[in-house]
Amino acid sequence: MSVLKASVIVPTYRYPGVVDCLEVLSRQNYTDYEVIVVDDGSCDESVGIVKNFVKGKKKFRFIVFDKNRGPAAVRNAGVKKAKGDVVLFTDSDCKPCMDWVSKMMKPFSDSSVAGVSGTYRTWNDESVVARFVGYEIALRHERMAKRKKIDFIGTFCAGYRRSVFLAEGGFDEKFSIASGEDTEFSYRLASKGHKMIFVKDAWVYHRHPDSVWRYMKQKFWRGFWRVRLYRKHTKKVKGESYTPFNVLVQIPLFFVFVATAVVSPFIDIIGYALSVAIALVIILLNILEGARMMKYEKSMICVAPMLLSARTVASGLGVALGFIRRKF
Repeated sequence: MSVLKASVIVPTYRYPGVVDCLEVLSRQNYTDYEVIVVDDGSCDESVGIVKNFVKGKKKFRFIVFDKNRGPAAVRNAGVKKAKGDVVLFTDSDCKPCMDWVSKMMKPFSDSSVAGVSGTYRTWNDESVVARFVGYEIALRHERMAKRKKIDFIGTFCAGYRRSVFLAEGGFDEKFSIASGEDTEFSYRLASKGHKMIFVKDAWVYHRHPDSVWRYMKQKFWRGFWRVRLYRKHTKKVKGESYTPFNVLVQIPLFFVFVATAVVSPFIDIIGYALSVAIALVIILLNILEGARMMKYEKSMICVAPMLLSARTVASGLGVALGFIRRKF
């Protein structure tokens, strides 16, 4: 059996630290692969840094856009230039394990597999917020690892058969920031019956949000883009392989809480009691999730409920803005 060729695509934008990722990718133990770095219109020193790094390296190609177009567009451009049978994606602020390409490529020996997801490890684990985000994702990936097929692949650690990727039209470029284009494409593949699987030992280090503000900002924009995502894939509102039910239910509860809080002055004690009851349900759900994180770090029972409640508020506000701006 011939070895499949892999094309690793790394989008980057004004991030000189991408060389940490490229250094690891230059020393992978896979037989046949290339690395395509796509710069999304950077106007800083990062373009020169990448050019110097890839100079003379036969495995590397560097594509530079003259203006910023967004991660979906530059990833699609990378796939069009790729020569591999399989396209692998990681982010510029990720650092893959040394045998990442091999582990991501292994499942594609099964011709029925169209897509593969790997997992995260927390790079900046000196931050309690970053560790929390890593645990939050780890719980979801444990859930995915139990399934024979999945319907979610994040582009931080993703692989697709190039023929399938092109046939299905690639990422939706109307997602102008990194907040849902990978999820939407995963849903699209799943709806067409393509098989996607999770590989728990293929991982990349990643720098997660390291402050409450950055975490809430991330969740706000993901909530915003979820409106477009669910307009295209309404059945996924009920759930999928990545997002657990306790997370999905909190957004409707958030809106009910806001509504009851607004009308409480007009319906007296019943309204206040209902508002408090809904808030307590949200907090209880987050305490339970925090308790599950204790297997990673015991202090999460104190940290997680507060951050998860902040997640609910930020995501809810993002969804609200998404509905207000329905024509984006």
